[in-house]
Amino acid sequence: MDSCLSKETSSTMPKVQASIERVEETDEARKRFPNAKSISSAQFFGDQNKVNDMGTSVSLQKFSGSNAISSADLFGQQCNNSSVDVTAGDPIDWLKLQAQQDFSSFKIMAGETWKKLSSLASTLMSNLQEEMSNLQERILR
Repeated sequence: MDSCLSKETSSTMPKVQASIERVEETDEARKRFPNAKSISSAQFFGDQNKVNDMGTSVSLQKFSGSNAISSADLFGQQCNNSSVDVTAGDPIDWLKLQAQQDFSSFKIMAGETWKKLSSLASTLMSNLQEEMSNLQERILR
């Protein structure tokens, strides 16, 4: 792990002494459940009321032989995945829509900028013409 760290980082990190407790492993579970692939904590600790509950047994039997189950399957919820289905074209359609909206916003901003520049140029030309005529009047006097 230290090989991934730079020498500066590893030398400045505080040295921590981890206290490791040894847990002695017993073969109690192997003796009590010799042919089981897995056991529940209820089975191991003796809470047989939960294990032998008829409703639990029936609901779990429908999943025997399954490689995996979803929480919706386990709790009997019906999922409508049609709204979640994503096709390869969906991101492209979304990008296309986003680009259209961005371009539309850009056109609006460009139009507003053009109006402001046009107004500024018009004001500038009016002021120049006014100053030119004032200058001409002063010269002719």
